[in-house]
Order: sequence, then C-alpha cells, then structure tokens
Amino acid sequence: MNQLKLNAKLFAAILVFGALASCEESDNGDDSNSCHITSMVFSYPEDDYGYSYASDVTFEYNDANQLISILSVDNETECYDSNCETSTDENEIFLSYAGDVITLTNSSYEDEKIEILISGDKLEKITSSEIYNGEKEIDEYRYIYSGDKLSKVENWDNYSNSSTSELTLYSYDEVTFSGNNISMVESFYESENANARKLGKKEHVINANARTNESISVGKVSYSYDTNTNPMKGELLALLIGGYEYFNENNILSEKEIYDHATYTYNYSYEYNDDGLPIIITVTDDEGGKNVTDVTYNCD
Repeated sequence: MNQLKLNAKLFAAILVFGALASCEESDNGDDSNSCHITSMVFSYPEDDYGYSYASDVTFEYNDANQLISILSVDNETECYDSNCETSTDENEIFLSYAGDVITLTNSSYEDEKIEILISGDKLEKITSSEIYNGEKEIDEYRYIYSGDKLSKVENWDNYSNSSTSELTLYSYDEVTFSGNNISMVESFYESENANARKLGKKEHVINANARTNESISVGKVSYSYDTNTNPMKGELLALLIGGYEYFNENNILSEKEIYDHATYTYNYSYEYNDDGLPIIITVTDDEGGKNVTDVTYNCD
C-alpha cells in the first residue's frame, strides 16, 4: 500500500523480511540475546514469459550486534526462443546510528538516504530523500498511535502538490487490529483541503498524482495469521518491505488485496527451525505464482 512508496532502488535487496530476528525482546537490534539473520536467498522460478530472479543477501553486524551492512547480489534471467540472458547487479546498503535516528544509505545512489526515528520502543517517523532533476524530493511517513497500537500512517511529501514546496499530506493508511495483529489496512489519497475527511470518501481508484476535494479510498488489504511468533516484530528493517510485519505478534498466513477492479490473494507457508524461527518462507498467489525465501540465522 502507501508505505511501499519508500525508495525502491535503495532497498531492492530487502524483499520479504528484514535483517534482524529476535529470539527474545530486543532494542533496535543491539540486544546480545538475539538471533541474527546472516543470509537470505530469494528465488522466483521461471514464469511463462521466461523470466526468473534470484537474490543472495548477506548481513554484517558490529560488536554491539547492530546491523551495519546489507550486501545483495541479484541475478535476473530472461529467455526468448531458448536464448537466455542473465544480468547481475550488486548493491550494498550501510546503516549508521546516532541517538534515536538510524540512517541508511546506498553505495550506488549517493544522493539517496532514509532516516528512521525510533523513540524508546515506538517508531515515530521514516524520512526518505533523494535528488531528482536537481531538486531534493522528500517522503516522510508519520506513525500515529491509539494507546499502544498503530492506528494511522501518514505520507507527507514536498513534490506531489505543485502549489508549494513544503511538506503536505499526500496519502495515509488507516490500520485496524484484531488482538495483537493487524487485520486490515485501508489506503487513501488526501486532498489539498485540510477538511477533506469531513467531505466524504469515494470508493474508486484515482491517478496517483490527482488531487480532489475529498479523501479517496484506493484499496484495502486484509490479513490472517498463524499462531507462531513473528521474529520481525519491532525489528527496524521489517519497515522497509511493506512495513506492517513490524507491528504483528504472529506470522501472516494470507494477504488479500481488495480494489474496485480486482482482488488479489497471497498465501504464506513456513518451515521452522528448533528455535521457532522461519527458515523457508513460500508465498503463492491465486494464479499459481510462487516465490521462496531461505533464511539462515546465527543465534547468540
């Protein structure tokens, strides 16, 4: 949904999970009693069009058990009439820590970065910035809570509203919990009018750059879960692959995207190790597509 607007190039290496998995409670990845993901292998079997993809991702930590580097080697293969071509791309993401702020940069995109603000144990804000055509473009994601549970995520930016270069509200997600898991996320585009929510909503898809005098729902995602512990709860890099695994107690079993024009369903299955951590994650869609992720851990 809207959180996926986070810089895709900067975080192309992070596809299914993040890079830390806690066996016990952790604090932004610096707890010595934790299981660290040391590598992940993502594979997408060849489809009907002759395309296949694989990515080998490795993770490096400092002496304080903080993640400091993510190195990905990606291989894409395309086949036409039995002639296949494979391309390889390598990217490295670096993480640095200063107080409550975690900064992520990429060796291939020096003008791009993401800053994550976590106050205590609560995620407050993610700011993504890049230089585009000589101008600095900013996306800011603000996390709003009702009690101890997330209720809303607002996306502010400085480029979608042509009338100002200041940060303005572009879109938002409304989040519903069932127990300790997110059961529904509904996404909206916001208008320039600060009172747009009072003017009503329309249930249809609009152009992403369009602005009206109403908030407009662009789709919903509903989730179901198993009863196993989600190792990504509270782990910062879970935020960068869709975001909401960060807040869930358990692992997703199904994900249903609901739009006016179509509905898409994704089913998840897991193989677990003796510590109860998923080591093989398989995701299938309702058209038979499948991707598989193999995860390796080092538990202190």
